[in-house]
Amino acid sequence: MPHRWRRSYLLIFSIVLFDATVDAQVGIPFDRAPQTARTADSLESQMLQMQQRMGQYEHEMQRLLNPQADRTSGQLANWSEHSIVGDGKPEQVDIITKPTHKIRGRLYFDHVMFDDDPALGVDRENETGFDTARVGMQGNIFENVKYQIEIEFEGTEVDFKTVYMEVNHLPWLGNFRVGHFYEPISGLDEVSGSRYQMFMERSLATTAFNPSRSYGYMAWNYLEAPDVYWGVGGFRHESDDSPNKAGLIKGDSGDWVLTSRLAWTPYYDEPSDGRYVVHLGMGYSYRTDAEQVLFRTVTELGNQTGFLAATVPGDQNYSLFVPELLVIWGPFSVQSELYYAAPGSGTSLWGGYVEASWFLTGDHRGYNRQQKHLTRPHVIEDFFTVLTLDGLCKGTGAWELKARWSHADLSEAADPAPAVTTQTRGVQNNFLTGFNWYLNSYTRVMFDYLYEDVDLVSGVNGHTHTFGTRMQVHW
Repeated sequence: MPHRWRRSYLLIFSIVLFDATVDAQVGIPFDRAPQTARTADSLESQMLQMQQRMGQYEHEMQRLLNPQADRTSGQLANWSEHSIVGDGKPEQVDIITKPTHKIRGRLYFDHVMFDDDPALGVDRENETGFDTARVGMQGNIFENVKYQIEIEFEGTEVDFKTVYMEVNHLPWLGNFRVGHFYEPISGLDEVSGSRYQMFMERSLATTAFNPSRSYGYMAWNYLEAPDVYWGVGGFRHESDDSPNKAGLIKGDSGDWVLTSRLAWTPYYDEPSDGRYVVHLGMGYSYRTDAEQVLFRTVTELGNQTGFLAATVPGDQNYSLFVPELLVIWGPFSVQSELYYAAPGSGTSLWGGYVEASWFLTGDHRGYNRQQKHLTRPHVIEDFFTVLTLDGLCKGTGAWELKARWSHADLSEAADPAPAVTTQTRGVQNNFLTGFNWYLNSYTRVMFDYLYEDVDLVSGVNGHTHTFGTRMQVHW
């Protein structure tokens, strides 16, 4: 017989024995207990002691029969005493009795048509197919460790995307993450992720300046009282956003960077769960490159290289500043970010964007208050058509009109070597408009029109027109 069960049987026998003892004492003949109040008080005291001991034995039996209960009860006491958030206040922690997992993924099917200006010397071909086919998993290892892994399939390649492990609920520090993930900068257009961005692709300035995902370490926390998020981390500068050969990086160049972000929500309407939000933020990154600093754009529709690029050769240290603004006011929203970099003496490069949208159906964009980025929109009515006894029942989904202006000035510094890229220095302004149709919070159809105004330092200038549509699902 297992040792645990032998102990359980002994405990049961002890409880039965105590019950018999209680019955024997309570059942003393009346003529032998006249007697005094002291005898009654003594019996009552013994009864209370026996009840306390029986409670202890019952708890011991529960611990033997369910060891996990003992773990959680002990951790509850431990958390209540030691779990402190960044502002010094105790934190409410949900106890998890075993590791959890949740399947996640996304599918984007695009069709993009280009109408290029011959003056720019390009004739881009139209595109049709999957822009993204990605699967992954996320979950918790008990209550203080979480993980996420996302793998993307591109033809014969398999790319690492967001893959990390994170320890949570650390006293004062908050959370500590290690792996391959977004650097904490540009919390609106980049960190929010493509699932929730307004247009099919990120802005011209974001693609030119943002480091995106890198290998590294990051600490972050949310301070509830001032409604502030902070994050700071160290990353390998030469990291690939989509490594496809191995989940690591090799090199002795020592190109580590420091990236940080501070964001504040001065107004958040709690009764409506964030239907009205005002958000301010600032990102900063101190970066070093042992070979050369290179900035280049990517087209805002499709998977094509852009027109602009600039480089500063040599071992350079430079700073990147990214202020951010977001206002969600019911169905209306506007967001903007500015990028400024000064790599090298007398060289300054910058870009930015402003975009706005309006939900014709009264819905509103979602906002993650703790990590200060955009999230799943709040769709009031899903799209559906069902034939019922009362006739045809319909739902319209959510309809969103949108517009964006984006700018990149890469006219300073030097042209990259032709072996690196055929892109050259210049200034570009992009104008986008279109609409999104949300069948539900997880499915949408996107329609984008892009007008590009390109002015190269070489004196070449031209205009292009691009049309794109996307069917998107994620879970």
